[in-house]
Amino acid sequence: VFEKFGIDDYYLELLGKSKIFRTVNGLLVSLEDKPKIIKGEYPKKFKGPGFESLIEPIENQNILELIKRYSDKYKTKFDISDSELLEAINKQSEYWGVSDQVNVFIWWNEKRYASLPNLLKDGENKWLKYKQDCYFLVGDIDENLIPKWSKIPALNKDYQEELLSQAELLPQISSKINGADKQPTHRVIAQNVVFPCLSFHYIDRSTVISLVNSSVDSYETAILFVKWLWKNYNDNGWQPPDNVSFRFPA
Repeated sequence: VFEKFGIDDYYLELLGKSKIFRTVNGLLVSLEDKPKIIKGEYPKKFKGPGFESLIEPIENQNILELIKRYSDKYKTKFDISDSELLEAINKQSEYWGVSDQVNVFIWWNEKRYASLPNLLKDGENKWLKYKQDCYFLVGDIDENLIPKWSKIPALNKDYQEELLSQAELLPQISSKINGADKQPTHRVIAQNVVFPCLSFHYIDRSTVISLVNSSVDSYETAILFVKWLWKNYNDNGWQPPDNVSFRFPA
């Protein structure tokens, strides 16, 4: 199509040398500088160390087509790879607020990348890893109820509140939580694989018992489990559900 307008190799070469593309850090670069491109919109937090070569979003399709033409001719790749983007995010995410981290987490999942940067933390403030199990704590249960010796990766309270809040604005979630069934947000996320980078589940005061008990793998942890059960459930006439079962080492 560009040949009709006289755009030949000379103009492609000229385009490659022209510093007309602005990076997210405010510098003007040329295609010969081998900048990186993310197609479509992306989070505004993508700037600073690690993002030096990323250029601002390009909406003009004609410009994008010219860049592709240049890329094909000079065998130069401009699309940023998943691993490059993950590395850049990991350099910055620790300095972002929870709201920004969650915002990038949602965007990342929408892209369906097969990896996960450091964006969400568990109850022990450790970064959650790709495809890791992650539990929403619902009802009258919080991080303090989860014993340190157990192996339950519960989502950090601040991250849970922010994720549920932002997730409610997504069309695929709002249609369910505001529909006839009015499903709770945590259930929609867990049952519909909204965020495929993590395996979300949810637990409440009753279902957490079996989960904690599943961490019992020695005489010592069996004793810890009994003490934990007595401390947290021996009040207010609470009765365990009929289907609860306990695991103890032989």
